[in-house]
Amino acid sequence: MKPRWRVVVPAAILGVFGLVAVLYPQDVSDIGTMAKDLRSALKDLDGRLRHLEQLVKELSKADKDKDKVVSTDAPARPTPSTSKRFAAQEAYQKGRIEEDSQQYAKAIELFKKATELDPTNESAFLHRAMTNYKIGRVDEALYNVNRSITIQPDNSRAIAFRATVYQTMKDYDRAVADLADAARRDTTNPDYLVAEGSIEEERGNFSKAADLYAAALAIKPDSAEIHLKRAAALKSTDNPQAALDECSQAIAFKPKDAGGYACRADYHVRQGQFPAAVSDLNQALAIRPDFPQAVSLLPVVQKLLEVNRAAANLAAAKQAAVTQAANDAALNQAANQVAVVQPPPVQKAPAPPVQVQPAPSQPVVDSSAITVTPAPTPTVTVAAPAPEPLIEPPPVSIGSLPAAFLPATVEPTPGLGKLAELLAVARRYLDEGNFGLAVLKLNEAVNLEPASAPAYNARGYAYLRSRNYTSALADFSKAIEIRPSYANAYWNRGVARRLLGDKQGSVDDAQKAIHLGWVVDSSALKLKASR
Repeated sequence: MKPRWRVVVPAAILGVFGLVAVLYPQDVSDIGTMAKDLRSALKDLDGRLRHLEQLVKELSKADKDKDKVVSTDAPARPTPSTSKRFAAQEAYQKGRIEEDSQQYAKAIELFKKATELDPTNESAFLHRAMTNYKIGRVDEALYNVNRSITIQPDNSRAIAFRATVYQTMKDYDRAVADLADAARRDTTNPDYLVAEGSIEEERGNFSKAADLYAAALAIKPDSAEIHLKRAAALKSTDNPQAALDECSQAIAFKPKDAGGYACRADYHVRQGQFPAAVSDLNQALAIRPDFPQAVSLLPVVQKLLEVNRAAANLAAAKQAAVTQAANDAALNQAANQVAVVQPPPVQKAPAPPVQVQPAPSQPVVDSSAITVTPAPTPTVTVAAPAPEPLIEPPPVSIGSLPAAFLPATVEPTPGLGKLAELLAVARRYLDEGNFGLAVLKLNEAVNLEPASAPAYNARGYAYLRSRNYTSALADFSKAIEIRPSYANAYWNRGVARRLLGDKQGSVDDAQKAIHLGWVVDSSALKLKASR
């Protein structure tokens, strides 16, 4: 079957010739009139040919598309004319210019005009959705992006943007479903997996978020930004070594970015490695002097480093004093147990008979009748060994306060400066033996940071020193609940259990602390359940 334009054009030409034949029969003799009328007819023909040219283009396109299957589920949309499509595209391009200039109200009106002229322009609907979203009109954004997806269901970009709208509406299930759909349609774009990971982090699913970031890295392994996102997720899963590896990867791929060094510094702070943290934070500030995380964290870490050094010196001095006291006690005990040996009794020879010369005019006394009584032998008393004093186990493994105030992990949370100040004041009270005042300060610390494991551990230590073992046990347990890998809190809870008579529980907690890396002097506290 011939295309329709091949029939229409010849017919139009024949019609023109017929018109000329009608106007000018063979017997016409006025040539001037004929020429004038012919020019008028040609002008009219030119207009008709222009119209035919446009019609031919549209019919040609229709013939090419005639074999395409049209879905019967969706209502048929009217096909705009070519002129309307051109006008719609022009309005769309002007809208993009206004959108880029952040003139969102003008952009929305231009995109609206484009969609009215051409209801099949999916790009105009999509950008109308985006501009509405930028000014906070979430419902309008959702409506327009749905129109765009209806026109072009395979547009992964539109599907991913709809996920952003759903996320703003807290409809996480639909947001995740859209991002997964977009990732399936475009397997070369890691952004969809990253966006899905961000939603899972917002929902608290940090392990799943870390897996999604790993999948994104499989597509783009040299992305420092994705490595940093995965490091943050891994820190929340209590997997510090894996988080450190991701920070190091970010530095390797982007060594001039402050974010990688700040990431690694955060790891060092959590591990109590303050000198390394200070070094990384200084490196971050050298790259970007106004980097917020480094600016806020560096003074706090430097203060903690000073406190840590002072505490280490204090701990060493106290340990030396404890060792000296123990040695003195041992010497005293050994001295009390030494027996005093009595010398053997001295055997005296019998005294020779005494000849008593009688005085004049006095009777003679027989010397054999005189009895000599020896002097009594002095008695030597052997001192009994003094009873061994009952020694109460020390409240912490190293016998000093800093172990409680400088745990293995320090959280860089909001209010950390005030928290450190409260802990420092409480430590001073404990050093002075003012346990009650220390507990009051630590109550303020717990109220300031209810999720701070070091604050609960420190207050538990204060209770332990004031012999309130039940409260100490509760606080150490709370610190472990907040941070299950808190070795210091396990060790302190073991001491509290020991003092409360739970010998086996004490042994279990001590073993757990050692398993988590807590190093202690085995002579500091005897942990045998049989004792």
